Amino acid sequence: MPNTKLRNASGVTVITHSGSQSSNPQRISVFEPYPMRDAVQHFCEKHLDKIKAYMVKVFVKIPLPVRCTIEERKARKHAKIYFICQGKGEHCLYNKTFFIMKTRNPRARASVALSTRETSVSSLKNCWDTLKADNKSFLTLVTSAFPSAKDQDMLINELRIARFFDVFEYNGPLNIWGCFLCNHPDRARGFLQDTQPVIEGQLKEKKENGKFFRRWRTRYFTLSAGHLSYRGSQDEKKFSLLI
Repeated sequence: MPNTKLRNASGVTVITHSGSQSSNPQRISVFEPYPMRDAVQHFCEKHLDKIKAYMVKVFVKIPLPVRCTIEERKARKHAKIYFICQGKGEHCLYNKTFFIMKTRNPRARASVALSTRETSVSSLKNCWDTLKADNKSFLTLVTSAFPSAKDQDMLINELRIARFFDVFEYNGPLNIWGCFLCNHPDRARGFLQDTQPVIEGQLKEKKENGKFFRRWRTRYFTLSAGHLSYRGSQDEKKFSLLI
């Protein structure tokens, strides 16, 4: 029994042909409602000006992560967030990698979203649902008040503890968060072209751990002209790593 569908904006008309030659085609109209508007998107559209003003102030102090995942170990769950360097310069420290850190404040970081149909927001929602924190739904979270000044200070302190600000800084003229070498390319050239050793040091590791005697292996490191080289004792070969 073949069916033919004629679609319009308000419904679907199904034309059914029966197997009998004497019967006429029957038309059945089925109402097809429009999909419901996304609640998160509706909230953001309603408060768009407030969100823009808020983000302009916050972005100068707090960078936005590009990804969020959940790490589960036994009965504990942690949210991990990923940052990138927005500079992407010639000597970028994070050109192909992320700066990754754990966060203890997923609620404050997930407060601003756009639409649950967006892949990034959907991923954020899945992370929140997995954590099951604060007994709040994701919709309640993202449509509540923006993080307060206290919450912002908490996020900044979390970044400081993770040593984020040792590597990244906000570039006002470009309005981006960039790594040290992207924000100061002149220093990068002098640093990488100099043939003199920049950093030298040694690292000791346990080779054997007996009951009374311990043997140690010593490795010597040298950082110079964009290369990290290391060697063991005097009779061992020297290895060079390009960075």
